[in-house]
Amino acid sequence: MHDGEQVKLSFSLAFLDHPAAPWFRLFACQYARPDFYAQPQYLNHPNTASTIQDVWIAGETAPDLADFFSKATGVSPSNIRKSANLTVLQTPTGAINLALPNAFEEAFGVPAPHPEDGPHLAGFTIGCRDLSHLSSLGLAKAGGRYVVPPSKGFGTAIAFAELKR
Repeated sequence: MHDGEQVKLSFSLAFLDHPAAPWFRLFACQYARPDFYAQPQYLNHPNTASTIQDVWIAGETAPDLADFFSKATGVSPSNIRKSANLTVLQTPTGAINLALPNAFEEAFGVPAPHPEDGPHLAGFTIGCRDLSHLSSLGLAKAGGRYVVPPSKGFGTAIAFAELKR
């Protein structure tokens, strides 16, 4: 600490996976002293990034994982929307999208990565307060998002969108 106070920081992790999605693992992190992690100077980014708005799991059987994700996250059935190509679980902090590959491609403008691996983390959207800094980077736009394709995003599409209020 800047005032000289010594503080013991620690955290606990829990992991959860599903045999139908062997390349995907959930984790939860509990901080013993969250007040030392969530400080304003650590949460204010020059690129105006503020939150993860959504996470996209894509694959031919991704929508079949809705019950698993609902139980793992505590999302109630009233916060789950299903269509033919997409199941959306709305959590208090963002959405989990379980998408067929065509629904992912429609949203991100690029094919879903790793189609041979079954359900897979295909992409996520970072909510930003201001997108003006992204307009000069030459990123493709799709569905209101600036998209870094999986080929440049370590195998996952990384999108930036205006922060939902």
